[in-house]
Amino acid sequence: MKCAAYVAVLAVLVRNSHEAILKLPTYLKPCSRNDSNFNACALKNGISALPKLVKGDASLHIPVLDPLRLDRIDVKQGSGPVRVELALTDVSVQGLKDADLKAIDFDLAKNTLNVNFIVKKRADVSSRYSVDGQILVLPIKGDGDFNLKIDGLEGTFKCKFDLIKKEDGKQYAKIRDNSFDFEISNAIFDLKNLFNGDKVLGDTMNTFLNENWREVYGEIKPAVAEVVRTVIVRILDEFTSLLPYDELFAA
Repeated sequence: MKCAAYVAVLAVLVRNSHEAILKLPTYLKPCSRNDSNFNACALKNGISALPKLVKGDASLHIPVLDPLRLDRIDVKQGSGPVRVELALTDVSVQGLKDADLKAIDFDLAKNTLNVNFIVKKRADVSSRYSVDGQILVLPIKGDGDFNLKIDGLEGTFKCKFDLIKKEDGKQYAKIRDNSFDFEISNAIFDLKNLFNGDKVLGDTMNTFLNENWREVYGEIKPAVAEVVRTVIVRILDEFTSLLPYDELFAA
């Protein structure tokens, strides 16, 4: 949820130079790595660039990020209060256009990056689903349309990067040792066609899910975070492979 925030952070640091492999759009403004207020500059320029990047940019290999499309999210939980097999397919996440960068921390000496962002308005997740298992004390089974509304979404992406020399003799950043974590303030579930379309049982389960959203969220969170982390890294790897390190982090 939110990949644009991390792409914007790196993008704003790129020099607009005639020597660059890519000619960057004017909405991406560079910050010098010798600037004593480097992180503040990156945050300011990242906030400015984010609305453009969410729309996607083919020249930078950045897909449209609102809605964000995910092929599949699988949750297999075999112990604890939630014991389910849940599959979400054809996933669409809307709301990233309302994301704001809150903090950026680059340490170029250690080659590390930490980014914190928040989605200001409600995010909406829709997909197809199939589920079988138990939520707390109740069994759950069904397949159909899935909708999840999320309030107060706040995420943090952390990574280290190596410098890899390519055949052109230049060094490029390669993401490694990365993680993504997120928190929310509320979740509203709506699963259609639970229990073979039994309306009474389905309504009861949806009410139960929403009354116990914290427990449900806690169980599905690791699987969702892993999918989002993978998407972020894939986008960043594409982006950093196009631009040499010395142009990505201007002197």
